[in-house]
Amino acid sequence: MTDSKTPKQGALDQSEGEVRPDEDGPLGAVESLAQRVGDELHRRVEALHGRVEALEGSDDSGSSAEGEHTDSDGKSSRHAQLERLQREVRGLGRVAGDLRRLAAGAPPRSSEPRWLRRWRLSVKPSEGAVGSASRPAPLLDRNRVLEMMAAGDPIEEVLDRVVEGVELRMSGLACALVMSDGASGEIATSPSLDRALIQDIHSRLGGSMSGGSGGSGREDIEVCDVASSVRWSGGRDLLTAQGYVRTWCCAVALADGDEVGGLCVLVREGDPLEPSRLQRRVMEEAVSLASIAIGQERTRRELQHQAHHDQLTGLPNRALLVDRLEQAIVMGVVGRHKKPELAVVLVDLDNFKVINESLGHRAGDLVLKAVSRRIRNVLRESDTVARVGGDEFGLLLPVSSAATAAAVVDKLQGILSAPFQVGGRELFVTASFGIGMYPADGGDASSLFSAADSAVFAAKAKGRDTAQFFTSTMNAEARERLALETELRRAIDSGGFVLHYQARVELQTGRITGVEALLRWHHPELGLLLPGRFLAVATAAGLMPRIGELVLRMAAQQVRAWRDQGVLGVVVAVNLSASQFRFSDLAATVNQVIDEFGLDPSWLELEITEDALIDDIDSATAQMQRLKSLEGVKLAIDDFGTGYSSLGYLKQFPVDILKIDKTFICDLAGRSPGAEGDTAIVKTVIELGRNLGLRVVAEGVETEDQLRLLQALKCDEAQGFLLARPVPAEELVDRLRAGGLDNVARH
Repeated sequence: MTDSKTPKQGALDQSEGEVRPDEDGPLGAVESLAQRVGDELHRRVEALHGRVEALEGSDDSGSSAEGEHTDSDGKSSRHAQLERLQREVRGLGRVAGDLRRLAAGAPPRSSEPRWLRRWRLSVKPSEGAVGSASRPAPLLDRNRVLEMMAAGDPIEEVLDRVVEGVELRMSGLACALVMSDGASGEIATSPSLDRALIQDIHSRLGGSMSGGSGGSGREDIEVCDVASSVRWSGGRDLLTAQGYVRTWCCAVALADGDEVGGLCVLVREGDPLEPSRLQRRVMEEAVSLASIAIGQERTRRELQHQAHHDQLTGLPNRALLVDRLEQAIVMGVVGRHKKPELAVVLVDLDNFKVINESLGHRAGDLVLKAVSRRIRNVLRESDTVARVGGDEFGLLLPVSSAATAAAVVDKLQGILSAPFQVGGRELFVTASFGIGMYPADGGDASSLFSAADSAVFAAKAKGRDTAQFFTSTMNAEARERLALETELRRAIDSGGFVLHYQARVELQTGRITGVEALLRWHHPELGLLLPGRFLAVATAAGLMPRIGELVLRMAAQQVRAWRDQGVLGVVVAVNLSASQFRFSDLAATVNQVIDEFGLDPSWLELEITEDALIDDIDSATAQMQRLKSLEGVKLAIDDFGTGYSSLGYLKQFPVDILKIDKTFICDLAGRSPGAEGDTAIVKTVIELGRNLGLRVVAEGVETEDQLRLLQALKCDEAQGFLLARPVPAEELVDRLRAGGLDNVARH
């Protein structure tokens, strides 16, 4: 026989031989539950033991009493009752032991009943003594939730676990957890509510619980009456139709205080008006776990965004652009066009280093951000623009034809041609465009980017600020360019470069006033190469600063050698590349070379192209002043007349020499339509130089008529094939010792 009186709270149901906690009873900490149930079990076990002893003592012989009923196995009803009571004692003893193990935090036994395994999942006892007030038992399976976060489980599954735990601990009450976080997305979950009700709760609590709600409550839990609460106006029918009359809600906020959603418990008629202390703890722990999970998800998404986006412009980076291109190819996204094609466009800003090196990286960053905004404003939603390099952007354009791609590029050239306002300055930026078409130029991302890269290089070689489609011949050119770049790097390190020298003479006397150092490359297979064959590759590869310094050292070493050989009065002119001229430590490098080879600074002349000066007049002037501080070093503007806009600034440049570009000399004294104009320009430059106290040198003199006219115009000096060809240093020694050229003096 079993006890028929069953307490309402913590009751035990013995149906089918299984003991379970009453799911309708109020929840308590696991220690107190184990204590109460353990006490009840102990009482029942003691009672059962007494009854077993009474039965055993009633008939020591074990025989059946007269008239006693015997079952089919020949056992008396008394013996059957005795065995049943003994089984019950053993079963209840095991349950009591299981609960003690649960309360003490001991691991489960293998044959633990199903109800106890379920209870272990929902509540875990604290470590230490049972009933410890200083270390209360966790109310939810916190460790399991944290393990899911650490394992990278989807945020939806993590929050599902949290809300399921809340419902399990609040037996008979429904719960929903809703989030609306821009970084983590939209989330609404509930184990027991239908979708319509979940969505309604999400619309009211998904972002923030701030604002009037018509609710009341203590601390951070808002208790609302559905019938009167402003919060549930417009949604009461959904709640009341399912018997819910009251809600307990609390906000989910991140560590920075940003509210991202809420936890809502739905209460029916007859349930408590307000949450109990224990229920509050359950809700608080659920909110804490949800906050951690959402914060981690936000961090994960931010890191993922950073891994696939450019930090400066916010654009996708190269990796994301490649991924989108591969998806477009594989999934046939462009198939909706009549002729499915894709254009991969590389946009390389021309001479962007000028801005960075002259105005600073902050100005350069502002230009890059402005360029990215202009490009984005032109493109469609289906297009992708990414920053794929320092000054390079990549575009992915689903198009119907190459003509469509050309039209987009033409529009981009137009919007980039407008001036940029940066730090009170008006800057002009141009770009070179290279276009590769899918499927004509490649069937995968790698080949398409390679095609676009070859095309943009061709665009730069054609003078920049232009666009080029990829052609099949560019593949061979790209391979040759790559091989040339590799060999250039090897030549820099192994001494593959040599200098030839071209004499410069005074036109009135024929005296050699100096020589210009001209770079040559002894290629192991192609022989002696002129700069026109490799300088474009060297510039694109960023090798010019290294090559420029190498030329400076080689020239300094040679002028030192000539002086040691008794060749006096010779000045060596060295060309500075535009990229070399922009380095802030250029003057220090020149000074170091002068000291290293023991030169008098007056033996050295530095030539800067006009193009390198007009990009940023102020920075160019400052750089030239630093070079002039090396007392004796002469400065020359090379290719003068090609920059057009520098005439107005010429008087502020601390220069000594103007070199007239050979394009104005080649038609001098000729009969072509432009000959008179060239003569006028040359005459003007000579007079300008004379008025400013500068010496003027004419480059590219190749005919007797040109020479005579220059002498008549009183040009100071000249150089060219007519006067002297570039030759190795050893072939020039005798002429330098002689000090002059007879073919000049006799004109």
